[in-house]
Amino acid sequence: MKHYFGFAFFIVFVNIFRLIPFWILYRISDLLYYLGFYLIKYRKKVVYENLTRCFPEKSDKEIDRIAKDFYRHFCDILVEGLKGFTLSKETLMKRLVINNVEKSLGAFYEKGINCIIAPAHYNNWEYPGLVGGQYLQHYGTILYKPISNPLIDRYFKKKRKQWNTDFWSIYDTQKLFEQTFERPHVVVMAADQNPGNVNKAHWVNFFDIDTAFLHGPDFYGRRNKMPVFYAEVRRLKRGHYEAEFILIADPTTETLAEGEITQRYAKKLASVIKENPPYWLWSHKRWKHKR
Repeated sequence: MKHYFGFAFFIVFVNIFRLIPFWILYRISDLLYYLGFYLIKYRKKVVYENLTRCFPEKSDKEIDRIAKDFYRHFCDILVEGLKGFTLSKETLMKRLVINNVEKSLGAFYEKGINCIIAPAHYNNWEYPGLVGGQYLQHYGTILYKPISNPLIDRYFKKKRKQWNTDFWSIYDTQKLFEQTFERPHVVVMAADQNPGNVNKAHWVNFFDIDTAFLHGPDFYGRRNKMPVFYAEVRRLKRGHYEAEFILIADPTTETLAEGEITQRYAKKLASVIKENPPYWLWSHKRWKHKR
């Protein structure tokens, strides 16, 4: 019964967002920032520890500025994500433009080669999941962690599957890669989260810290001869983003040692974060496990 009540509350909440224009939503985001940073202090200790660990050369004042900018952006992502489920395909494609699909993935599509896209929790990671499939020639499959409420989970999957994209549970990853695709696929696998099982993780130097990374893109990319792309998302202005796919490894043409794809991914991600630090998910307990 609790699932039904939770789902009913969620639907009401989402439909309220449907009626609210973006300029009001961003006032709500500003309020959430004030509440989250100053009153609730949501994961504030984690955020400051992560930033201090990654940027030891920065002053307390600089760390404080990055942290505040992170909270502002994080609150924007929250309201944009909820609003995104009520937007039309056309509106979403105006708010997220993917520039180089034909140049990056097109050649592999023509050859019938499946690919892996490894995004990050950087800038807006919700819009690509909603409308990214509209830009692809490949059919997209996104691996995700199911929501505990099965009704809400079904709603999310149904909304996201409307536009050339399928969703598989991360617990069925092996099953997904064992099947034969009827048409060229891209599989989207998050790679910048803290691994649940560090025994299977790849340990790489990330911000001069020995860091555990998920092994999936590396393992399945090499085993299945699937080129691996980093999905870089850039913020143009509030609520508007552009993205491109950057090839980081091509197992169809190069011999790759175990962990090499992960190392390249981590190096690319670190360079992106250093360029604009506030836009990564600093509230994530990235270094919870130690070797």
